Amino acid sequence: MISPKYLTTDYVVVIGGMNMDIYGMPSEKVINRDSNIGTVGMTVGGVGQNIAQNLAHLDVPTYLITVYGDDYNGRLLEESCQRNNIHLDYAAQLKGERSSTYMYITDEHGDMLVGVNDMGICEYISPSFLKKTIGFH
Repeated sequence: MISPKYLTTDYVVVIGGMNMDIYGMPSEKVINRDSNIGTVGMTVGGVGQNIAQNLAHLDVPTYLITVYGDDYNGRLLEESCQRNNIHLDYAAQLKGERSSTYMYITDEHGDMLVGVNDMGICEYISPSFLKKTIGFH
């Protein structure tokens, strides 16, 4: 439950997803069903995390209520929140679960061709989770 001591301080609570985004962008026109030379990268994303990060960058105390796995990506997501002053006090790291991940491939201009989401863990962000975590009714 959120402590009454926080009720005297201005802060924002964001409830939502946090994922590891993996992207690939070819250097030239895409050749289907072939290996394309280009750039592959990873970045922390997810609508909830993106909102929380923007608020934190505006020096607004921000709590992100989300779930993430105890995998490698989960550690990276947690470290990113720490670096960006996003509080995960009421988030849950779920044992044995994969963190939410989104992978997409663009064309040579950056327009998305296809995406794959592995975001099943977000189903744990439910009314019963919120009630248990913060006393939300």
